[in-house]
Amino acid sequence: MTGPATTPSVAGQIPVLYRGTPVSDAFVPALDAILRPLIDGLDTVGQCFAPGSAPSGVLRWLEWVTAVSVDPAWSEDLRRKALAAGPTAYLGRGTATGLASWLKAVTGTTVTVSDPGDVISANAADADLPPLGDSFRVVVTAPSGTDSVQLGILQQLAEAAVPVYVPYTVIVESSKS
Repeated sequence: MTGPATTPSVAGQIPVLYRGTPVSDAFVPALDAILRPLIDGLDTVGQCFAPGSAPSGVLRWLEWVTAVSVDPAWSEDLRRKALAAGPTAYLGRGTATGLASWLKAVTGTTVTVSDPGDVISANAADADLPPLGDSFRVVVTAPSGTDSVQLGILQQLAEAAVPVYVPYTVIVESSKS
């Protein structure tokens, strides 16, 4: 990152022929004053795309750009973790392994996700399909001792990751052991 102290002066960028003239001596300090914040801003714009170093005010924009669902009530640290894990989580989206990886990346909690993965079929082309269950069930089992706040966050994350085109039930429970 280039800061104000290391940003080069415009004086070093103008042709030698014009250096040291009354006109350049008058305009160079003004150009330096105008361009320095712009150059410094361009040098640090990359930090706005990194969830770990982005200013707090940029996080909502990053959530929108990356389509990562987070609750504004979460701590800033948890929101940053979700933003950092979001792009990778999309690779496994819709799978039990992907959901477990997403939950672990954001919360640090190792969970077990049971996904029935049922396939409904008929034995003949004109046969009726067997009845479907009430809804698709995703059961997230957190380690015993997981507090209610963490369970609530796991619930929100799991619900946001389940495909919207299927009826579903997300159950988050703490293991008994």
